[in-house]
Formats: sequence, C-alpha cells, structure tokens
Amino acid sequence: MKKIIFALCLFASFFAKSQVGTFTISITKGASACEKGWAKLIISGGSVVSNTVNWSNGLVGNYQNTLDSGLYSVTVADSLGNDTVVQIYIEAKECPIHVSASFTPNGDGTHDTWGASNTKYHEGEYIIQVFNRWGQKVFEAKNEFEPWDGRSFGSPVPDGTYYYIIEYTDSNFGEKKAHGTVTILR
Repeated sequence: MKKIIFALCLFASFFAKSQVGTFTISITKGASACEKGWAKLIISGGSVVSNTVNWSNGLVGNYQNTLDSGLYSVTVADSLGNDTVVQIYIEAKECPIHVSASFTPNGDGTHDTWGASNTKYHEGEYIIQVFNRWGQKVFEAKNEFEPWDGRSFGSPVPDGTYYYIIEYTDSNFGEKKAHGTVTILR
C-alpha cells in the first residue's frame, strides 16, 4: 500500500512539472458610476498545481473590486517559477452630485430644505453658495449636511428662482464645480 501511494505522488509531481509554458489570461474589468473599479483575471496554462496573482498595489488574487483609477501591473506566477506580467488600466466613472430643481420651505415636513445629495463619494472641501437674482449671497454652507431652509439671515426669502454654485472634491476626478438654479415655491 505504501508503494502505491508513493507512486501516485511521483506521478502527480511529474505531471505538474510537465506543465511548463505560457499563461493565457483573460481579463474583464469595469467601473460603475460612484463605485471603485473592478477586474477579474481568468488564468489558464502554467502549473496546474497553483497560480499566484499579485497586484502592484499589494493586493493578491484574481478578482479585485476596490480599484481606484489608474494603471496596475499584475504578476501571475506558478509554483515552477513561470510568470507573466499584464497591465490593466482602470478608469473610474465620475460620481455627479444631485440637487433638486425646487423645494417648498412651508413647514409641512415635505421638501422643506434644499441641498446636494449623493455626496458620500466626495471628500475634502465642499462649499455651496446660493445667490438671488441681484447676485447677493443668501446662503452658504461648508458642509453637505447643512441644507438650505429658504432663509437668509433668519428671514424667509421671497418665492422665486435662485442661483447656486457648489464646489467639491471628487475622490477620482479632483476639484469640481456644479451650478444651476433652484426655485422656491411656498
């Protein structure tokens, strides 16, 4: 019985060593808006015994789903010392902020405040300014959690159209500006 087990081990070892050669690597990748990029490598060839996949950012494995925008070198190696390096470029998609076109600060508990949403993917500076039709600033906030309640210096502003500028930092695309109008209806 011991001889049979030993023979099987020798055969398996010989078989693995005979699998010397190149790797075939198929790559799928992508990125959703507001999410990090992902890439999956399907590897064939090399040693059947084991393949290791090492990414230039220190990650290990053939599937990664937390990739920032950029160029990655990926080394695929087998247990026999064969290796192949591939480069993968991940391009993240911009994550736009959203603002509503109007709000109704009338105290009924529905749409009583206005501000930007979808800001969790942005980091760093955030400034929102609102101006009346004469260019006077009626609201400013440096925090996305401070919405406008339709007041300026404690008093309600008249119904009408106001102009906003939002400056923020997108984690993948740097400094951004958004601008437009918002209408107050009571």
